[in-house]
Amino acid sequence: MRCISTKRYGVVLIALGVTLGVSVRPAVPQTLIFSVDPASPTPLCGDAFVAGPQLVVPAVQFGLLPAGDNVDALSGGNDLFDDNTPLLFSVDRVTIGAPGTPINADAAPEMHDAHGTIYETRPPNSHAPVVTGLTLGLAPGFFGDDVDAVGEPVFFSIDRTSVTSLVRGADFAGHVLVTDGTNLSVWAAGFQMGLQPGDDIDALLLLNVKNSEMDAGGDVALFSLDPFSPSTTTGGQGGQVSPADVLMTRFDGTFHVYRHASQLGLQSDDNVDALHVLAGAIPTASGWGLVILALTLLTGAKVFFARRTVTTTSAS
Repeated sequence: MRCISTKRYGVVLIALGVTLGVSVRPAVPQTLIFSVDPASPTPLCGDAFVAGPQLVVPAVQFGLLPAGDNVDALSGGNDLFDDNTPLLFSVDRVTIGAPGTPINADAAPEMHDAHGTIYETRPPNSHAPVVTGLTLGLAPGFFGDDVDAVGEPVFFSIDRTSVTSLVRGADFAGHVLVTDGTNLSVWAAGFQMGLQPGDDIDALLLLNVKNSEMDAGGDVALFSLDPFSPSTTTGGQGGQVSPADVLMTRFDGTFHVYRHASQLGLQSDDNVDALHVLAGAIPTASGWGLVILALTLLTGAKVFFARRTVTTTSAS
């Protein structure tokens, strides 16, 4: 009797791994676009950079003031995600992370590098750094650079301390904005996302389905709020969500928690200040459909190998 090659088992195991939702993370591109917060030594906080840091989009092309506005959320509008998609995120400079997590280790006094690092979170509870501040060419330490936006510079938001926000009104930092290269305009207002006046969007993933004007109920976004937002538990106005929660809206006037702070390895008073999803990330399967498909593969493999064993035994 000849032995059956383990390569055949490998093929089945690979197929089963895909079926069971083992997603493949593409390499993080060198052209990852990001912005930094106003306290960062890297000028200017209204600009967008790639690693170096090298300027790719100056503030004026967002329709912003070059020395007074801060971009704190970016998205290309083509972000694909489901309940199990790995997310990239960053945190602010006072985030400490849950004990035992990479975020907590990087935020330790001897490190103080968590706010310049981009992490990946995978359900149900996996967290790892994927891009360090050193890789991006950022200044380290507590008073170093804080990555506060990651994504393509198509849709964006600005923070509550930006001059443009102060001029336009208290709720302007809760809007999703677009620009024609000179002037900015509101693409989606905060109330369409279920936000209160004074809420500040400080991280954004957006899927603009029709690649056009906002489509309530069709378009979908993931976002987070800064710690001073009235909708947050840290905002002092009875809010119910954490600034480290990732929230979801379909622009129908409501939002809900998509992932809790603990699922990102964070504490409830930490703050997520950037979100991103890699193009080409494979959404993972879930539910009874996954179980049925896995059992089908296993049954098929069992029959296949049983037949091969009979065949090879007869031939010997």
